[in-house]
Amino acid sequence: MNLNESTFDFIDCPTTRNCIINGCWALNKTNLWGWLRDYEVNPSCGFMFANEPELYVIENMMENKHAPHKVSHSGASFGFTMRVLHYISLEGFENYKHKYLENNKKREQLQQSQTNGNE
Repeated sequence: MNLNESTFDFIDCPTTRNCIINGCWALNKTNLWGWLRDYEVNPSCGFMFANEPELYVIENMMENKHAPHKVSHSGASFGFTMRVLHYISLEGFENYKHKYLENNKKREQLQQSQTNGNE
């Protein structure tokens, strides 16, 4: 999947954006997009506690000194990043972007209605 950094400008949190950019970069470098698309996530362990060798390869590449951003993952941030990347591998980048922006809009509307209700 050929995505450059500016493709992710819609993600407002810089940490999240950098994790996703590094993840896409790592999947491109390791050629594991297809593996991730076909991977069935075990609901009892998710990505955080899974022990497939491919996941170690992806994680090590994400934290490689040549990665676009310096990111050190906790188990939770790795799990979150992998969930996003798994979604992209299954549904496509444009669907992910649409869903992200849609959820952001809903969150902003909710915050606005809560602010207006407190006046």
